[in-house]
Amino acid sequence: MVGEIRDNETAQISIQAALTGRLVFSTFHTLNVFGVTARLIEMGVPRSVTANSVNAVISARLVRKICNNCKEEYSPKQNELRFVENISGSTLFKGRGCNECVTSGYKGRIGIFEVVPFDEEIRSIITENPQLSDLLPLVKQKGIKNLKEAALDKVAQGTTISEVIRVTGEEM
Repeated sequence: MVGEIRDNETAQISIQAALTGRLVFSTFHTLNVFGVTARLIEMGVPRSVTANSVNAVISARLVRKICNNCKEEYSPKQNELRFVENISGSTLFKGRGCNECVTSGYKGRIGIFEVVPFDEEIRSIITENPQLSDLLPLVKQKGIKNLKEAALDKVAQGTTISEVIRVTGEEM
């Protein structure tokens, strides 16, 4: 376990451990999954080494869950309407606010995740292509859900569109 890879020295040690067969877990503070690859390359790790030492990248966020005690149906606000078509089920809920949730309308949290396993196609693009943005269409083609899609799935499981917008930001 490496708390966080922030500098070249930590990156080199972590990559060396991974290349010798050790399973290395670490955190990066990036906006998306492919920011990890870009950061490693910026820290001086060669593209081919980055591509061959990373097995998967997981982007994770926590969203608040609607309080079950004060949960009620509602109609989406104007800024939420563009997301409604991407949500399974037509009924939307929010928390009214009660003593149980300290008037917030939320109680508890659930995780949203984007998981991108590195296969040969992804490794090839990282090694050969200077534009990491070319990874996005490939990941979409493979059917891997991005963070936005994973978050919108959670609306049907107990959070709100406004919470998804708050946590995922303008990347939506």
